Amino acid sequence: MSKKWQIKNSLIVGLIIILVNLYWIWDNLYLLYQYHYTGNLFLFMIPDWALISNSVLGFVGVITGVLTAFEKLTIKKGILVSVLLIVIGTVMTFISLN
Repeated sequence: MSKKWQIKNSLIVGLIIILVNLYWIWDNLYLLYQYHYTGNLFLFMIPDWALISNSVLGFVGVITGVLTAFEKLTIKKGILVSVLLIVIGTVMTFISLN
């Protein structure tokens, strides 16, 4: 394989981290939109502060993905930070429902 067509592993992992966190941001902001601007009724509603906090954590995850893609962070640290942010956000969501 020629040198110019080689894709580095850090770029692939960084893009995957970015896509996962962009979906997480979109999911939380879309749920916030559904709560306030539609007539849908929900059995359980996550508080607004938890949705916004998860979106901020997702934005930090996107930054982590960019740093991983440009090799400012190692792949192991990038994945670890991203997983840790998602776990913190999930735990925060479950705690806010109680």
